Amino acid sequence: MKYKLSRVFVKFLCLLILNFIALNVHCESFSERAEKAIDTHSVISFDIFDTLIVRPYVRPTDLFIHLEKINNCDEFAERRALAERLAHENTNAEEVTLDEIYEHIPSKLKKFKDIEIQLEYDVVRPNPEIQRLYNYALKKGKKLIITTDMYLPRQAIEKMLSKCGYNNYYKLYLSSECRKTKNSSNLYSEILNELKVVPENIVHIGDNYFSDYTQAKKVGIDALYYPKLTDSFLNNPHNEKFKKFYEQNEELFRSIVVSQLAYKQKQTENLIMDKSKYWYDVGYQICGPFVYTFCDFVSKQPFLKTCGNVAFIGRDGYVPWKVFQILYPNVPAKYVYVPRIIGRVCNSDWLRGLSMEDCNEIYKNYCAHDFGVFKFNSLEAWIVFVKQHADYLKKLSNRKREEYKKYMSSQCNLNQNLMIVDSCANTWTVQKLLQGIFNSGLMGCYVCTSHNDANADLKSASFFKAVKNSHQLHKFINWNFVEFMMSSSEPPIVDIVNNEAIFKRQSSEEKIPNEIHQHIVSGAMDFALDANNILKNSNMNSEAVLDLINDYSNYPNSDDVKYRCQAIEYKDITHSLYHSIFFDKVKVTVLSLFSFDSVHGERFTRFFHRLPFLEVVTTPGAKIIYLFGALPIIIMQRYLYFED
Repeated sequence: MKYKLSRVFVKFLCLLILNFIALNVHCESFSERAEKAIDTHSVISFDIFDTLIVRPYVRPTDLFIHLEKINNCDEFAERRALAERLAHENTNAEEVTLDEIYEHIPSKLKKFKDIEIQLEYDVVRPNPEIQRLYNYALKKGKKLIITTDMYLPRQAIEKMLSKCGYNNYYKLYLSSECRKTKNSSNLYSEILNELKVVPENIVHIGDNYFSDYTQAKKVGIDALYYPKLTDSFLNNPHNEKFKKFYEQNEELFRSIVVSQLAYKQKQTENLIMDKSKYWYDVGYQICGPFVYTFCDFVSKQPFLKTCGNVAFIGRDGYVPWKVFQILYPNVPAKYVYVPRIIGRVCNSDWLRGLSMEDCNEIYKNYCAHDFGVFKFNSLEAWIVFVKQHADYLKKLSNRKREEYKKYMSSQCNLNQNLMIVDSCANTWTVQKLLQGIFNSGLMGCYVCTSHNDANADLKSASFFKAVKNSHQLHKFINWNFVEFMMSSSEPPIVDIVNNEAIFKRQSSEEKIPNEIHQHIVSGAMDFALDANNILKNSNMNSEAVLDLINDYSNYPNSDDVKYRCQAIEYKDITHSLYHSIFFDKVKVTVLSLFSFDSVHGERFTRFFHRLPFLEVVTTPGAKIIYLFGALPIIIMQRYLYFED
């Protein structure tokens, strides 16, 4: 017993010591170590690619694939990689030139040499962390040299450095000119001989552990290893969702997206994480790539060329509308309101799929002034009312249709073709309403749709196809989050009167998610601005953004668990009932015997889904886990939090 107690005491003491060390020992950042090295050396050497400047790719060879996609030449990337290998095999020099590489490329592909140089120039940008260190060294009066193993010609590299703001360096040492490389350490020896300095007076900074660190140390030069941005980003446990996203398919589009997110994270790493930054990051990292790709899909619809306008439907079409205007400023794009409740009234859709809250809201907004204040207690009572007052409701429907037609004519030309853009078409309420208003052709463009014979006459395009042999419209784990990301920060719309939208009054709790939308919109728009030219011709596809959004749902980090419970969904067309979208923070009840609070609701769900003898059933406010589909053994109820 004494022995066991002593072991417990020793463990406890060790934990206290480790905790004290963690709280009191300061771990130097790379920048701090680099500044100290710059202070103590007279010559500072920088590597170029993935150090001073970065390309928007996880792998350098992705540039060849990008060039291939841009120029619609399927064989270029493979031929280009082979040519470089052959050039090295056919020379005794340590490095080859771009001209020598293109000697081994088929004649029809030789024209791409200048295109490759131009693409290299177009996509490079400065590394913000290393640029700050470069400027720090300049201010300290150090002699700066740039040392790179690269086949590109000097003129091209100097042009890239100038574009990225790197000037006033003493000399550029280029392996393709010296025919010596850092990889062999001979380029370092060449520098020492030419500068007539002792190795201890030079520090070299670069991203390749062998050629920039080990080989520099080999000749006595001090060195600092700087992990490339994308490696640091993907290896950070906090970014597990993005690592999963990339590893599922290491295609060009994912490579560019990950590189862009890594670059943005480096730019903003010193900002304090709070609610506004978290939701801005969600807008940039998740909503941005998704909406960008969706807008690209919309822009490629042949029907668009025949349209007088593209109408993005509020509220779910708000973020796509903002991004679309950035990407395609010459295409007339409108943001219009088509509330589902108005669609129901205008389409005389009084019974299908309505809840009690929907029925009472319709009655309160459109019938109470004629029949007096009343509240229905059952759907049967509502059905009786609809049958008894069929003529009245028909006139109401016609009147609201004319009012809505007047509103739409103030927004769009009713005699021109129109494309509408919305999140989802399940009941097709919006398109059916507009189909009866517009005198010309109309097409709906959606993230996802349901297809059945009843809607076969409605012209539409769906970014995601309905899941085969299933009632599902899509493969999203959390569709409500998709709609939440796409929405505006406006309150829900209850009616349109005199061509003006009437918004629902909101409680103070409901206003918090609307504030969140503003940050999401900012992030998504910034992503579109930053990635616009780079992402073009990158083989964008719906499966990639599906994985990105699902991985965000499946692999939450601590910030996700803390903040994303603030995202809410409405459960009825009147927007009266709402709760948190995510099952992160839950109350878990086991066999009705005991319960506990947890922040791992989503992780629990993934685990239970893997077990064949358990069935997970999702209800509006909870997830119920059944044993063999019959016995409810676990209930996870989600909380609604509005904390800062």
